[in-house]
Amino acid sequence: MQNSLNTQNSNFSNKSVLAHSEVTPAKKSGALGKIRKSCAKPTPKNGENVTINNDIAKRNQIFRLQKISADTLRNTTFKKDKKAGVCSCCKYRNGSGKAITVKYDLNKNKASYANLLRCNSVWLCPVCARRVSEVRRDELLTVSEKWQAGNYSQYASEYDKEINIDNPDFTKKNSIFLVTLTVRHKRSDSLNDVLNALKHGFHSLIRNTPGRKLLAKYGIAHHVRSLEVTYGNANGWHPHFHCLFYSFFTLTEEQLQAFRDELAALWQKQFKKEWELFKPNLKNGVDVADGSYANTYVTKFGEEIPCRRLGEKVDLEMTKAHMKKAKEIDRFTPFEMLEHLEDSPYLIPRYIEYAKAFFGSKQLKYSQRLKPLMGLVELSDKEVLDELDAKEQEEQQEVLTVNKTLFDILYFNNLRGEFLAMIEMDIKKDGLESRFNNTNRFIKTAITQVFDHLDIALKKTDVKNIKRIQKIQDRIIACTRILENPLVLKGE
Repeated sequence: MQNSLNTQNSNFSNKSVLAHSEVTPAKKSGALGKIRKSCAKPTPKNGENVTINNDIAKRNQIFRLQKISADTLRNTTFKKDKKAGVCSCCKYRNGSGKAITVKYDLNKNKASYANLLRCNSVWLCPVCARRVSEVRRDELLTVSEKWQAGNYSQYASEYDKEINIDNPDFTKKNSIFLVTLTVRHKRSDSLNDVLNALKHGFHSLIRNTPGRKLLAKYGIAHHVRSLEVTYGNANGWHPHFHCLFYSFFTLTEEQLQAFRDELAALWQKQFKKEWELFKPNLKNGVDVADGSYANTYVTKFGEEIPCRRLGEKVDLEMTKAHMKKAKEIDRFTPFEMLEHLEDSPYLIPRYIEYAKAFFGSKQLKYSQRLKPLMGLVELSDKEVLDELDAKEQEEQQEVLTVNKTLFDILYFNNLRGEFLAMIEMDIKKDGLESRFNNTNRFIKTAITQVFDHLDIALKKTDVKNIKRIQKIQDRIIACTRILENPLVLKGE
């Protein structure tokens, strides 16, 4: 069954509507009439307990951070004068000619929006990052599990002729090492400078003869590299690489420590001449851990997420690092910055600096032959989301068509998550045949608040400003049409 928003003409007076409203008008106004989030929640009737659980709060937070990122980058241009895609993501229709709809997944009991633009950015958009990073995580786990379970030693000479697969000093068994590489930095360093030094060091390490010989010595034929960055008030930007090294050998604790010491000494040597300022010390420049054991957890958006089969939170460190919580109080991951921009405005230029430095970067970089060896096809982030959308199209059922004016109000007032929550609540209670009572009340409350602000704005506008008056009146009419009867069943 498909439902739609009623857009019939209405003769309602905005004053009469407000007179019968139990909602307290908000004090702030904005583009479409900003409202207080607490005032927009539906008022429980007949003792009905309407609660917002943790899952809903997490989704609300993701939508909220997306809008903060978009607002922060609205006037920022990137390479070739491009604008940040997050500024349009999940805000406008995708150009397919179809209206914005809400679809429902019966298996997951989740509602979601369809026919909206997507920016595909894992670095700047919490909404797209959540979806893309989960696919990347699955890819990484597939590669790692196949490597650990398979026998690829027959390819050793093909991939690196310097690897002695029958070296008696090591146990021949496929394994994975998690290596973290960092450089020296200080607060005055720009992110671009530190990032360029880090990339220079890695490329030199992997491509030059000493580095290739060291990796070959320990049976390492492939790698996957991910980039993480945090910002600290004391020492500034801290970009670093998490790398999975895929080896034909399993190392003892002593061998693992020897590998770490040799790698740290060689890592230091990559920073000469103009890179000398970024030369790391032997203690902090390199960390090596076995990446093959024991499940652990990492916090992302305040949520404890278990690793899946790889140890030391390897899969999460590699794919969701920019979304987790920083360990130190005065240190921020990029999405944590978004949470604190209002109370810490000094972070705004830092977030913009981060956005420019990471614009267009890949989340994961695989060594050249690894994905083909594992039978995986290289997909761009856009292709990943397109595949997800196509899959969801088959699995989900359309339940509502959303009026664009209503959607704008939900967007500008950070209510997109709660709107979906109300739909889920109604369907959970009454099924797809629901009359959406909770959703109706939610919309009426939100629209009434906006209505009030538009009415005030109209009274305060100079009578000579005809263009603004007309714009406000058009919005009042649009809100009135929605407010009269927010949701009706198709055919009524």
